[in-house]
Amino acid sequence: MTRFLRVKSRLYLESVGKRSCVMGWFGQGLEFWSWPVKLLSNFRTSVWLPKVLETVSLEGFAIDIFFKPESVTIHYAHPLFCVDETIFSPIDFPGCFVLYSITSSVDLELIFHFKPELNLMWPGAIGGQYCHWSDQLGGFVISEPTDSFSAMIRAPGAEKFSKEGDHAFAETMYSFKVRIEAGKKEFPVSVIGGNMSKKTLQDLLVSEKSVHKEIEKARKYYRSYLEKTVRLETPDQDLNEFFSWGKLSLLKGLIKNPNLGEALVAGIGPSGKSTRPGFAWFFAADASINSLAMCDYGDIETVRRNLEFYASYQNPEGRIPHEISQSHGLIDWFNNYKGFAFLHADTTAWFLLACAHYVTRSGDTDFLRSMKDKIMKACDFYDTMCDETGLVVNLKAGLGALEISEFRKPKYELYTNAVYLAAIERLRDVFARIEEAEICEKLEKKIQRVRDSIERTFWREESKAYYLSINSDGKLFGHLTPWPSFAISLSVLDPKRSEAFIERISSSTVMTRWGARSIEVCEHYDPINYNLGSIWYFINGFVAQSCYRTGYDLVGWQIIKSAVRALVEEGSTHLSELFSGDIFVPVVTAVPHQLFSVGPILWAILEGLFGLETDATQLVLKFSPRIPIHWKRYVIDNVRVGEARVSIEFQRRGDVCSYLFKNLSKKPVRIIFQLKEPLFGSILTDEKHSKSENKLAFEFILEENKKIDYRLSGVDYSFEYTNLRFGSCSWRPVQAEFLSDKHSATIKFSNVSNCTIYVFCPPIYSLIVEPDLPVQKVEENLFQVTIDDIEELIMKFVSK
Repeated sequence: MTRFLRVKSRLYLESVGKRSCVMGWFGQGLEFWSWPVKLLSNFRTSVWLPKVLETVSLEGFAIDIFFKPESVTIHYAHPLFCVDETIFSPIDFPGCFVLYSITSSVDLELIFHFKPELNLMWPGAIGGQYCHWSDQLGGFVISEPTDSFSAMIRAPGAEKFSKEGDHAFAETMYSFKVRIEAGKKEFPVSVIGGNMSKKTLQDLLVSEKSVHKEIEKARKYYRSYLEKTVRLETPDQDLNEFFSWGKLSLLKGLIKNPNLGEALVAGIGPSGKSTRPGFAWFFAADASINSLAMCDYGDIETVRRNLEFYASYQNPEGRIPHEISQSHGLIDWFNNYKGFAFLHADTTAWFLLACAHYVTRSGDTDFLRSMKDKIMKACDFYDTMCDETGLVVNLKAGLGALEISEFRKPKYELYTNAVYLAAIERLRDVFARIEEAEICEKLEKKIQRVRDSIERTFWREESKAYYLSINSDGKLFGHLTPWPSFAISLSVLDPKRSEAFIERISSSTVMTRWGARSIEVCEHYDPINYNLGSIWYFINGFVAQSCYRTGYDLVGWQIIKSAVRALVEEGSTHLSELFSGDIFVPVVTAVPHQLFSVGPILWAILEGLFGLETDATQLVLKFSPRIPIHWKRYVIDNVRVGEARVSIEFQRRGDVCSYLFKNLSKKPVRIIFQLKEPLFGSILTDEKHSKSENKLAFEFILEENKKIDYRLSGVDYSFEYTNLRFGSCSWRPVQAEFLSDKHSATIKFSNVSNCTIYVFCPPIYSLIVEPDLPVQKVEENLFQVTIDDIEELIMKFVSK
């Protein structure tokens, strides 16, 4: 799996393993980490050409960049030489390599420049660092007086090409060079180090000889991960790639700290002049949020290890920490920095929700029994943070949705309380599976009380909307935001009100073509504000899922597609933390590899678009797909239901559709399958497959293969934007109003410029388009209308 890009500005480059990382913005130098130590920064390469007496910067001749799961390769071409520069971090090694493959018609010298760092990740620090040249090692050694931390950068045949400094770092860049004779040559630059002595450092140098074996090992590691988790094959190639790269983007956040252990961090990005590499330390809520998708696509092992990791840091009150610096163990994080450690009110609720979700998807009731005391201690913590309403009081418990602005410390918040309610509801359900009646009864008493208080506190009938928060004076934060979608996606709000809210924000200034803004356009809106205006795909994953929960499938689909488009446009195989609310580009200060930008979108793809939900404790797979009407085939392979594996294949030929369910493990699975009704008309099925009086519902035990056929005898539509690229600023999304009677239907579209509308229209209906635009037949019964600069369109369907 390779992603090819032409060189462009603001392109993020990264190769990360569990113990090390090399990263940077193209053209701005690379930085190297061996967790939790920043080894060096501003690594650049130049070329001395004796033939023309000229030194050139290598980056000025970059042509192509190739992203692979295990590495990134930049191809440079100059009239006198070509260079392939590959950055690579092994899966489990405290260092990185930059491999060079040179083809040259002349002798030349590669000169490597860097700035030594050898410092702990925020908020830790090291003092007394120095850097000196070692002829024995053929490179620079970076160390400090206690010999507890050290690093080196070297290359075979390297020669010193700069000053060393005396008792401290020199103020200028450090450099070394390698002479290259005309012809072909390959060699690595090695950057190794961390929380280790200089002796240990030298012992690790032997790994340089096996770097190509390490690359192959990494290639197999990532390939195996993709093969053993859920795989998608759809007509939308961008979606397919997003799903594969997205899974790897989450996996690459799995960090092994030598002092703390292994767990998911929140995000990775260049630290620049600081020692904060994005959010590359441990955040329990982020990991729990991403676990929703990871469990759904089958990586339950990683999720369990994460839950156990974060549970080990539960404090005496029962709280799960919001964040843990990777420097913990070398600094007193929980005492000296407890303001960061337990900053958020929602973290413990996300942890509880993730525990319940894990048990449901994995069937691992032994985990539930082993974690019972910690889970109940966390529930008891919330008892101390709730008042007589049963709601969590954020003024006592901590921050929730907002971290910036005057509104960040409300009394009550819908977001925090929705996650809390979803957590205790799902815990009640999983504890019932192991017959913990007393716990279930205790949780049930809380559930209805919290649910009633949420509806009473945050819903306003006159505006048909839920609102984010209530301040300490009882004043409502009276602006539309997408935050209530968390509650809707987790199914803890009134269904009719939920539908009304999604209808409301879908037609409001919250929504753009590239996702939902964090607030509607109002006096507080700022397109690049962290909390009040920017677009987060973290939030948008839950908005998309809410749309599928409430029947606004195409709104959900376009949110998913906007995230897919963002990953394609960014090119780095990762998604940035936040995007502008005015123009479709990342915010400049955003972390470029933010895990929860991807996780909730993957979750919405699986549980929303495909309607896949499994319960391994009951060996049940629920499947209610909401795919775009113009798809004629797709495959969902390797869906995990406990120890069983299921594959689902859809095909449509004309108006005849079929689903083929395959049991890949021969272990029986109960399938509950629900078809979606068309917008207008009907679906004709073989009634012998149907359950009860619902002719679109099917329930059966899948032991081997099962095929279900039906005929689509109705009208439906979907659409795709044709100009969604970075730089887009026409934010108004397509709106559609549907009207029908017994013999006809009408769809009135607005804001349809620069999009293609697909219509499924069987021959029993006549299709009329106003204004009279060309209607192209894509295949039998499927038509498309492409619109450039018309804002309104009407489609009429009349029974013949």
